Amino acid sequence: TVATRDFFGSVLLPGALELLGREAPGVDLSVLHVDSNTFPSHLETGEVDLAIIVAPVPSGPGLRQQKLLTEDFVCVVRKDHPTVRRKLDVDTYLKLSHILISPKGDGVGAVDLALAQRGLPPRRIAVRVPYFLIAPLAVSRSDHILTAPRRLIAAFKDAYELQLFPPPIPLRPFDILQVWHERFDGDPAHQWLRGLVARSVNAGSENTRSSRRVRRAPAS
Repeated sequence: TVATRDFFGSVLLPGALELLGREAPGVDLSVLHVDSNTFPSHLETGEVDLAIIVAPVPSGPGLRQQKLLTEDFVCVVRKDHPTVRRKLDVDTYLKLSHILISPKGDGVGAVDLALAQRGLPPRRIAVRVPYFLIAPLAVSRSDHILTAPRRLIAAFKDAYELQLFPPPIPLRPFDILQVWHERFDGDPAHQWLRGLVARSVNAGSENTRSSRRVRRAPAS
């Protein structure tokens, strides 16, 4: 049982399923929505084996962690956007209406903090969505702009006809961690699961590259 959010599931789950199919086809996998208030206690009781979250780990006794990957941001608009063409500068970025992925439905994002730190005016957040996987589709059917994790957009870039740009302001990358309780640190089955999740990062990346090669291949 793994607790996570839809973005991390979309990045890690395909690779994990590929490995499970080859190595342990009899193992069943449950993926739950991670609750930041309760997952530490669920890890301690064993109700949840792993939590996959953004660093830092909330404070809690007995929690162990491993970094799975470091992610950065890209800016995304639809390919036929009327304003954004070959480049994206700060002025254009601030004039656009933005989509913010906000799992809790409130607060500000990394972009808003970076703008404030540089003394730049706030952006207009026109749409808030609670799920990562909604946002690319919303961008593809509107004139809004989205700033989102690169791996999320890579999965939808071609299907949704999106164009990507580097953020016009520096944004810090962030780490994605797997977290478990020390009670299960030495358990062989738990060690195997943690190893499989860690390897799924590379398995998922390789699967994405293979899919891209297939799409580019000429018809026979």
